[in-house]
Amino acid sequence: MKLSVSIEAPLVAFMASYQERHGHKSRSAVVEDALRLLAEREAEAELVQAYAASAAQDLAMAREAQATHGDGLANGSGNETW
Repeated sequence: MKLSVSIEAPLVAFMASYQERHGHKSRSAVVEDALRLLAEREAEAELVQAYAASAAQDLAMAREAQATHGDGLANGSGNETW
């Protein structure tokens, strides 16, 4: 797909330098690399948020499990019923 964009001169200069250093055949390839990296960054940010939400829930469950550990059964009493 062909697309036209306007880019500030310093970014065009960076793009040309990057293209040369990395052996890209076109500026389009440089833009595609940049967009892939941006997409990866977004995906990583979403994973970080999901992990943070999950970690809080996991911590709450662990605390609940610790609070009920043993819940009245004496260790070694022989009275444990399964």
